Amino acid sequence: MPRDEKEKMNQAATDFSLADEERLQIENPRLKNLYNYLSNAAINSYSDPLLLSNAVLSKSDLPLDALDNYLEEKEYEPISFLFSLKKLLLYFAKSIGWLVIFLAQSLAHKVSRQKFNPDPKKPLTLIDIYLTPEQIVQKGDLTDRFFPGLEKKLTSKGISYAYTPKLSGANNPLMYYKMFCLLKDLKRPVLSSFQLLNLSDYFKMFGFILAYPFRVLRKIRRLISSPEDKLIRFFLWDTMDHVTMKNYARQLFGRQISKMDVPALKCISWYENQPQDKNFYKGLRSTHKNVQIYGAQLYLWPATLLNLHADEREINFDLIPDHILVNGTYYLNKDSSLKFEIGPSMRYFRLFQTTVDVKGKTSLLVLMPFFEYEIDKILQMIDEAQLSIELFVKFHPATDKNKYAHRMKGKMKIVDDDIYALFNHVGCVIGKSTGALVEATSLGIPVINIETGLGVSHSYLPKFGKGIIWENASNGAEIVKWTKTFSDLTTTKSDLIHSIAEKHKEMFFCEPTDEKIDEIFGLCKPDS
Repeated sequence: MPRDEKEKMNQAATDFSLADEERLQIENPRLKNLYNYLSNAAINSYSDPLLLSNAVLSKSDLPLDALDNYLEEKEYEPISFLFSLKKLLLYFAKSIGWLVIFLAQSLAHKVSRQKFNPDPKKPLTLIDIYLTPEQIVQKGDLTDRFFPGLEKKLTSKGISYAYTPKLSGANNPLMYYKMFCLLKDLKRPVLSSFQLLNLSDYFKMFGFILAYPFRVLRKIRRLISSPEDKLIRFFLWDTMDHVTMKNYARQLFGRQISKMDVPALKCISWYENQPQDKNFYKGLRSTHKNVQIYGAQLYLWPATLLNLHADEREINFDLIPDHILVNGTYYLNKDSSLKFEIGPSMRYFRLFQTTVDVKGKTSLLVLMPFFEYEIDKILQMIDEAQLSIELFVKFHPATDKNKYAHRMKGKMKIVDDDIYALFNHVGCVIGKSTGALVEATSLGIPVINIETGLGVSHSYLPKFGKGIIWENASNGAEIVKWTKTFSDLTTTKSDLIHSIAEKHKEMFFCEPTDEKIDEIFGLCKPDS
């Protein structure tokens, strides 16, 4: 590394006292302004319980093209009558179709005779996570990949618990029947909405379908002149055809749970601050007076995902967890009145069991993002770099990797191995829009974060360590430059890189010890 470049190392990249104070925050002023505007719009809307189900007001599902135009201060096309009519017709068709399938799934559940009966003498702990029927059937059991080890701990302590799943994936009622039969045979504690929702709830759901679009239209009419008004109007119209009733169904489910005859309810929830989360928490608090909700953000995320920022202005609507658990100090919001706590990084337990030595290793690991246009751009940059070293290319699970087989040139190789197995064989990781880059730097592996210049850039990495253990690259020449620089630094500055890696681990993770899990979820208390 040239001497003048060494002297340019930014203070924020090496000052460990600044690292202790660094926190996740929205850097782009226009994105910050949009967050505040959406916050105001939500607060002015949430007195209407139907609008709790709207994704835009939750700062989620924002159409990317329109968002990019706003950030670049470009004009966007006005909404036509035909566009509006199409969205409304699609809304009714999709929503009624979803309700019909939901009823068929409910019938499948009843035929399976799967049921969970809580112990009326014990407090009930709810585990609120995503589950996929196909995976349960294929694996022959329910596997909790969000809170690994939690169920075993609850069982060992004699705590009454049940999964209250957010079911995703295929909607085939036959698959649901197979899943519920399997769960029944295995005696798995699963409390589904199909068990608790009654005829009155189904009528409410149908009423929601009819009333919801008119509530959104009323909101749209109140958005008049500012650029943000026009943008939100477009967002609301563009997402009008989304099936929002499934969010409302979670509130009805939560209400029924709230009526259960148990001394107390504790909900350990995988918290993404989505409309279905808000609705569920609202429902849980509707009747029962002893409810504690732990919103677990025990994952890595970038500041540009607006919905993941818990909005303290929503607390008066009963939409915010009592405890918000974050993965490390970097995510603690000291300016908020909400209760943020550092929770155990249960999904990242392997990070604390792994040591890596990158000295002398020249191979690169390329972690591809989800979007095809970004994959194409990264492959173009790698072609420009004309690297002669070995490159392992790992695609997103949802990507058809065979589609890119013909683009593997030279020593490029598509791999399916676990990333921790791959970490042991590489000297640098290249990627975009993935928390795995933070896992790499926390193990002392240098990272090149790709900037494609296309759309919102979701960066997971902090300022601390920039230019030493990680750096951005926007073309092939910069990839070549930083692979060489990092190769030199791992030899000449190995102690500094190790220290920065340890600090990254401290900023972004918390070791999931038994003691930490017991403490943070209140499992060491009697009657927990």
